[in-house]
Amino acid sequence: MQTRSLLVLIIALGFGTATCHAIWPFGDTPKKPTTTKVNCAGCRGTGRISGVCAVCKGTGQRMSGLFNPVECRSCGGSGSVSMHCHDCGGTGRVVVTQ
Repeated sequence: MQTRSLLVLIIALGFGTATCHAIWPFGDTPKKPTTTKVNCAGCRGTGRISGVCAVCKGTGQRMSGLFNPVECRSCGGSGSVSMHCHDCGGTGRVVVTQ
């Protein structure tokens, strides 16, 4: 894809100072993209993703032996786990270019 790179420069001399004006001949002057930070959609701005513990399936306990339930070590007995969001790196914000 070939881009147009034509830019017309007009130099105006007046009162001992030179000013330079750029004119873009193809309509509006092209704008530089701006970047802003917004809340991450993956973690909703919290920086963490929570889910059900895969070891105990959300019960907080696992079986040790035949009928001996013990606290799940993976989730600490809560039944849920939380980890850093991969989309924002745990910051809760992502950079978008407009």
